[in-house]
Amino acid sequence: MPNLGKVLSGAGEVIGDVGELYASTMSGAVFFENIGKRDIVQENRRWTPSDYYNALDGLVLPNGQTISRGDLELSFMGFEEMKKIYPKMTSAGNAHYLGLKDGKHHVNFNISDYEETLANIRAVAVHEIYGHGIMNYGEATKDHYKAYWASIDSKYWVGTTKAFREHTAYAMWLTWTRAGKYGGMPGKYLKVIYDYHPHYKR
Repeated sequence: MPNLGKVLSGAGEVIGDVGELYASTMSGAVFFENIGKRDIVQENRRWTPSDYYNALDGLVLPNGQTISRGDLELSFMGFEEMKKIYPKMTSAGNAHYLGLKDGKHHVNFNISDYEETLANIRAVAVHEIYGHGIMNYGEATKDHYKAYWASIDSKYWVGTTKAFREHTAYAMWLTWTRAGKYGGMPGKYLKVIYDYHPHYKR
């Protein structure tokens, strides 16, 4: 049996610590965080804002910095609602970094291109908080692809779903070529293109 960490209910409440895997089916689902290994997720659950805060509490960034729930201000607006507040926004996206305000990283989540799982949410949060927030990677600086590299480099990549990896491969290649690059991508990231990009899969 794996040694498990926190057990969270479908409502995102911490139920307690466990030493062995156990579960009882609830009205939604229960997911377990397997520290340092992979996420064991029962699908068919609806993620609440509380679930997101719980999932991102203790998020480890590629530079070793740990993010706590107190460092975050999360929102869950759709694209049309976001456009009213940020009229220059041009794409819907699954998440948007909205800036560091009052010491908090503001991130909007609207995941639709892949599943809402613990690893997917954490990996996209690394992209947003570390990539766009801390490192300032983006379209204007022609290095948006490095935010995708950050997700791949994160400890959460190993637990992400196929759909998340396909999305990452597609968007990474798009932002790489949009920056005027074609050859020279480091092998680690090129392998993701070859393994998951819908047009370049071997």
